[in-house]
Amino acid sequence: MKRVRSVAVGMKELLFLLLAFGLSPVFAGRHYVATNGNDANEGAARSPWATISNAMRKAQPGDTIFVRDGTYTEGEIWIQRNYGMGGKNGKYVTISAYPGEQPIFTNGSRGMIVDASYVRVIGLEFQNGKSMYNVDWSGPTDHVEFIGNRFSGVFGYEAIGVTGDHNLVEGNVINLSGNSAGTLGHGIYASRGQSTVIRGNVISGATGFGIHLYEERRSGDAPGAIRQIKNFVIENNFVSASQQRSGLIVGAGADGGPAQIDSVIVRYNVFCNNPMYGILIGGWSEVKNIQIYHNTIYGNGNNGIQISYRQAKNVMIKNNIIAVKNSAPHIDNAPNAPGVVVERNLYHPATMRLKNARDHKPLAGEPLFVDPEKNDFRLQKDSPAIDAGVNLGMSFKGEAPDLGAFESDRTEGGTAIPAAFELRQNYPNPCGRPPFSSETEISFGLPVDAVVELAIFNVAGQRVKTLVHGLQTAGWKTVAWNAKDEAELPVRSGVYLYRLRAKDFSSMRSLLYLK
Repeated sequence: MKRVRSVAVGMKELLFLLLAFGLSPVFAGRHYVATNGNDANEGAARSPWATISNAMRKAQPGDTIFVRDGTYTEGEIWIQRNYGMGGKNGKYVTISAYPGEQPIFTNGSRGMIVDASYVRVIGLEFQNGKSMYNVDWSGPTDHVEFIGNRFSGVFGYEAIGVTGDHNLVEGNVINLSGNSAGTLGHGIYASRGQSTVIRGNVISGATGFGIHLYEERRSGDAPGAIRQIKNFVIENNFVSASQQRSGLIVGAGADGGPAQIDSVIVRYNVFCNNPMYGILIGGWSEVKNIQIYHNTIYGNGNNGIQISYRQAKNVMIKNNIIAVKNSAPHIDNAPNAPGVVVERNLYHPATMRLKNARDHKPLAGEPLFVDPEKNDFRLQKDSPAIDAGVNLGMSFKGEAPDLGAFESDRTEGGTAIPAAFELRQNYPNPCGRPPFSSETEISFGLPVDAVVELAIFNVAGQRVKTLVHGLQTAGWKTVAWNAKDEAELPVRSGVYLYRLRAKDFSSMRSLLYLK
């Protein structure tokens, strides 16, 4: 079989790429862990360490720990700031699967605990219900990122847990066989913090909620303290087949005192085939300023969107597709909570059923998905949801935004000549496995004719594939990547970088491929 030729970019070039992307330079310190390693080794490629715990004790801010192929039985991995672990001042310590390899962990009961800041974990697989979560046991934590990891088995309270500020949970695949904690167990559990993004995850089989965004006062809190969740974004996730609860809850409890949730954006998600609701909003404490935009909510056991308790207010529900079973309400604002605004959603079946809510520009009828029985909720070319939305300030193709989670496949940008060079986010992102397209499209704009290079790199800085190299005329261009390398061999799941160069312009973005 023909082997792919790995072409590494130079040191200076790679540092620019990664800094432009917001990553710590991988060559600040590069270490290795392998199943045949020894913690007495030096941690080099030919002399790897045996455990992540040892590697984290020795890594410095800005370092990357590459974990090689194989199955690991390391005990509980506890990353503790009090022992000097983690990064600081914008420099992450990154734990990453080596590109093209899949390390598997069947370790201790709690899996990986991150009690530190500036830690990034990429591309590991945790089996047998081993969780990955960050905590604030030794003080507030922030900037923890879980990207492109896989989870399977029976979990306790969650597969992934996050608390603190400026965290990222992106592109993880979570296939639960239930939770030992019953309905208190979830796929992703996010609690106190600000400015966290939960994006592009595939979650199924949770006993409780697929995504559990929830906070309440705790017994050890100082008098008068209010736990708060603020400025969260939940986008591009696919949540299905929870066993007893719903796809998503955004809620605040009041046990022992109030909590608060303020400003949460829920957009471009699919919530399907969960036994209760697609989305549940509410609780006993204040939940306000919730934006539910461009979601596909399909085939859940009860209501599409349920608002409970009058403590919920200022909930915006726009540009969604809501398809329910039998006679269940599409939207139920049960307590008649104040400030609920509903506009331009598509409802199926065609008899629109809203309780204590009114859609100002409704559509009703069959949305014409490609194949909903196979979880393919892209739109057929004659779907009434195409170009049917209201402009909410987010990018779209065609004359107006499509309704639901997926924009239909059309060339973006039209024939107009852009005013400046521009590289846009690939679409769809993530890509790869159902319900996402096996291909992704990358669009870029050229204000003048220019020699262009558009290339894909892995996180080690190795060139995976060159998509464009040569003279291009001015205008908008769209190029598809089929998740194959230069030798036309399929790539592995993970985070990839793509870079556009034209004249003096250079820009880079990231994409996620899930296989």
